[in-house]
Amino acid sequence: MPYREVNKARGIKYPALVEDLAKELSTAGSGDPRYVPVILLEWTKGGSPSLHVFVVWDDQQWTEIDRAERSEVIMDAMEKARPDEALKVTIAMGLTSDEAKRLKINLTK
Repeated sequence: MPYREVNKARGIKYPALVEDLAKELSTAGSGDPRYVPVILLEWTKGGSPSLHVFVVWDDQQWTEIDRAERSEVIMDAMEKARPDEALKVTIAMGLTSDEAKRLKINLTK
């Protein structure tokens, strides 16, 4: 079967969001919770551990981009702040607080 290699030669589309999120990922949420994202990291159990990353953020620029672009921002920030863990991410979901409530994602744990 023929195959081809994927060339990931894209630029970062939202550098300010990536930078802010990477900062929070590397400092374990040191900022004011009213202005910074809530980051939930969920490690799966079983054979090969994988990581699910949920980012809930009400930043204006965050709310204006679609979920696919939010996932790209999350992955770019993970690669910058936690490159070893970025390789294990299988789900990167970016939400607003309203979207998180609709999906019943508990932000208080």
